[in-house]
Amino acid sequence: MTLLNTKSTYQSLQSFSTIGEMNAAVKYYKDQYKSQLTKSTYAVLDFISQWACKFIGVCYLSQKKIAEELNISYKTVQRSIAVLVDLNVIKKYDSKRHNGDKRRSTNILVIQNSSHVQTECPNKETLLNTQNINNTNDTVIATQQVDKETLIKHGLKTKLPQPLQFLSAFFDHDDLYQIVGTIYKAKAATDRNIQIEEHEQEYRESILSVINAYKRDKAKSLHGLLFYSIKAVTRSIQMKSRLYDAFGL
Repeated sequence: MTLLNTKSTYQSLQSFSTIGEMNAAVKYYKDQYKSQLTKSTYAVLDFISQWACKFIGVCYLSQKKIAEELNISYKTVQRSIAVLVDLNVIKKYDSKRHNGDKRRSTNILVIQNSSHVQTECPNKETLLNTQNINNTNDTVIATQQVDKETLIKHGLKTKLPQPLQFLSAFFDHDDLYQIVGTIYKAKAATDRNIQIEEHEQEYRESILSVINAYKRDKAKSLHGLLFYSIKAVTRSIQMKSRLYDAFGL
């Protein structure tokens, strides 16, 4: 089955209501299949979950990109995904571009809900014709809620400094608001005059490192680790600035 790479397709494939549910499922699978997963397969599963937050549980990065980011071979990624599919940890769908020449696009990788709430895949008609679903009251209400949340999130995203807009791929609008608040509080606690826009690379690397650690269950508190990390980065920038002012270094 080949699906169109559209937002409505990704939404229809979502297998979780919250990122917390997805993280719990990934942890369950890692524990359940500990003896069957190699180090590389663990890394691939973690990476897929990190890039499955915009549409929760749905990752549409190419296998080539996953290999590049993890610094492993393309063949290793292929084997790891095949193992995860065989274990029903993820489902893999072929996709094609929804406009232009409609050539083949990247695979869509969907993490399965370990609670087995969704035991069946949406059928082909549901996935390819998501805009033609009968408008029952429940469907209308659900669609309105999604649209409302999307608008709120988009509104918040457009108000963020450019260096922080990438966070919208990882968090819903409520979490996004809290994460941004933590970042600014941590920066202000060290130096209010330092601008995130002027040090985009340092802050982005720090934030991504924190998200990665949290996804790997290396940190109990996302906000706590983020606060500490942003303070450390700000302090480092502050010290470099002082050294430059004093010695021209």
